[in-house]
Amino acid sequence: MVKCGFSSASAQTATHVVISEFYGGGGNAGSTYKNDYVELYNPTSSSVDLSGWSVQYASATGSSWQVTNLTGSLGPHRYYLVGEAAGTGGSVNLPTPDAVGTLAMSSTAGKIALANSVTPLSGTNPSGSSIVDRVGFGTTANGYEGSGPALAPSNTTSIERKANSASTSSTMAVGGSDELAGNGYDSDNNASDFVTRSAPQPQNSSSPAEPSLVIGGNGTGTASISPITVNAKSTSSLTISVAGDGTHTLDSLLIVIPSGWTWPESAGSISLTGGVSSSSVAVSGDTIFIGQGTITDIDTGKVTIGSATAPDSAVTSTFVVETAAGGGTPVQISSIVAVSVIKVVPIIDLHINDAQGVPVTPYQIGASVTVSGIITADFNPTYTIFLCKMQRPGFVFTGRIARTTIR
Repeated sequence: MVKCGFSSASAQTATHVVISEFYGGGGNAGSTYKNDYVELYNPTSSSVDLSGWSVQYASATGSSWQVTNLTGSLGPHRYYLVGEAAGTGGSVNLPTPDAVGTLAMSSTAGKIALANSVTPLSGTNPSGSSIVDRVGFGTTANGYEGSGPALAPSNTTSIERKANSASTSSTMAVGGSDELAGNGYDSDNNASDFVTRSAPQPQNSSSPAEPSLVIGGNGTGTASISPITVNAKSTSSLTISVAGDGTHTLDSLLIVIPSGWTWPESAGSISLTGGVSSSSVAVSGDTIFIGQGTITDIDTGKVTIGSATAPDSAVTSTFVVETAAGGGTPVQISSIVAVSVIKVVPIIDLHINDAQGVPVTPYQIGASVTVSGIITADFNPTYTIFLCKMQRPGFVFTGRIARTTIR
């Protein structure tokens, strides 16, 4: 009896997103991770929009499918982590999941499907155009691709898709020859496409691309940001403009928001114009990935981040900008993309001395501060006497500064 709804003529690297690793022992006795998970991998050279897609699960012989909805985009040769139900055991949290569900997966046998729809599948062995990938695992699973189900995992092991037909548990492990070769092998036969991983290794969209795509043009181009100066704790929109070098067309950007800034951390807070006007957007924490762009030296790509709130301190914040061409792995560009955060200090705070009458930290002698008040000055060829009067009766702060530092 044939139980598979799929067929394959030959072994090959998949041309679609695949289920790359799964683990159902989360939180069980002896487990390390607290949660079950399903990991996806994109073996193609283009980003894939996962909006409206889902990961679905059914028991080994069940016909009822539970659904976890997916969002965002999956970059080329990158991973996407779907965190599922937690148990009472385990000691390690998953890396930040890209999607979160509540599926309680078996640690020994079951069925997992990746669908381009959020409609629950039906039947013990579903088929159809909505199914992008499917895995049955464990000896009792009655739905799978090919001649039989994949191996059974356990509370301490996961099941991982091979990088190529010759991959083994040893070559896929840390230090093995296929460790960083991705998980793109797909002969449409669950029985031969997967190996056991003795140490589960969940990866998310922030994990490095595998294999690394070294293509000319990665890390080229220039970038600038506007505004370049903001007040501490102020909220504004920041626009990062990226231009090509005249030789390469950049198709993807990666932007990292620096520590101390707060923003909605959602694709909805980002607007794209110019060479990225039709691009895809994926957000993971403080990292923004822009795919499918056409940025040149003529058609600059502009990424506007809305509702960005600056840190509550005087600091120069540097934004990491990486670029890639031809489906390559983004590499940091040489341009310094920075915003100067100014904190206006009340003048009264500067007039704080220690017992010896010496100004105290952080406004000690020689410190640079920004103050606000009414300024009057008496210019001299070599120096300037200035008065800065705070809007507070009876308080005047005075000092002498070199004429060359007046701005």
